[in-house]
Amino acid sequence: MKRITAEDPESRSPDSVADNITQLARLFPEAFTEGKVNFAILRELLGDAMDETGAGSVKYEDVYLHAYESVAAARVGLGRYFRFYNAERRHQGLGRRTPDAVYADSDSWPKAA
Repeated sequence: MKRITAEDPESRSPDSVADNITQLARLFPEAFTEGKVNFAILRELLGDAMDETGAGSVKYEDVYLHAYESVAAARVGLGRYFRFYNAERRHQGLGRRTPDAVYADSDSWPKAA
């Protein structure tokens, strides 16, 4: 059996923030120029769709406040925001609990019929 070390690729967690930004760049290339995110264009393209999907929080609590100048800055900032959103921010719809706490509590999941 092979011993896995920190240098092995399989020991690393996937970078979901980078993946999401890459997908956004693929879906909305007009919002990404010269390695920078044009959030005004991205906001215009996404419009109310972000609010309808529940992503309005990230838009108002992070993106509008920071107006990231590059994809790299957006990756770092959004990564920080999503860690806060899942681990620290309490949600009214979750009984004032964090998503991480709900996920960790198996009794919170609906029971199969």
